Amino acid sequence: MTENEANACFQRGKEYYDQDKYDKAIDEFTKAVTSNWNIADAKVYLASSCHLQGGVHYSNDEYSKAIKFFTMAIDLNQDDVHRSFKGRGMSYLCLEQWDKVISDFTRVVEHDKSDEHALSCLGEAYKHAEQWQLLYDNSCRIIEFNSNNPLAYGSRGYASFRMNQFEAAISDFSEAISRMDDIGMRYLRGDAYLRTRQWKLAYEDLKMVLDKDPAHKGAKASMEAVKKAYG
Repeated sequence: MTENEANACFQRGKEYYDQDKYDKAIDEFTKAVTSNWNIADAKVYLASSCHLQGGVHYSNDEYSKAIKFFTMAIDLNQDDVHRSFKGRGMSYLCLEQWDKVISDFTRVVEHDKSDEHALSCLGEAYKHAEQWQLLYDNSCRIIEFNSNNPLAYGSRGYASFRMNQFEAAISDFSEAISRMDDIGMRYLRGDAYLRTRQWKLAYEDLKMVLDKDPAHKGAKASMEAVKKAYG
């Protein structure tokens, strides 16, 4: 391929890129990048096209295809590669591939330690992977940046609950409920009260859950335990 031909590929790629035809842009930019000529910005445009094509597939719920293109963008190793780690991490999350979610969002957080969305996705993955201490530590980081995030308190409370630290769990569930009253948090706090033999408080939370959702199996079972103990 001559230098003029390589430049022509690059120009056609830019035209396709401006028309949001990222698949065609990728073909043209790839020709320019793999030619023997050093076409300025060709690699940058190729990486961006791959990332945006990954976004198209993600929007269409085509997560495996999205992963392919986000990976292509990552392999090109441009300055904004963290955004492709984020896109790929979201795709892995939708596929419930938790170890890969953790890997990609760890890279995102390394780039921006205050990315609350990335930290939340990490927390979701830690929860499903049953990595309770990591979930606890991650929730602490979110609270450090946003002390009004009820879900972060809930996640930290859940981590404490699963590590049998029920008083700490109660404290965090209470913080979460004070910011966003939710029957899921009420149930978990009620169950934590049950496990610490605080029968009256357990009864109050579980009754509130059952008033809103009479079919809640967990709350019904915990309420039976409370009634046997508390009368």
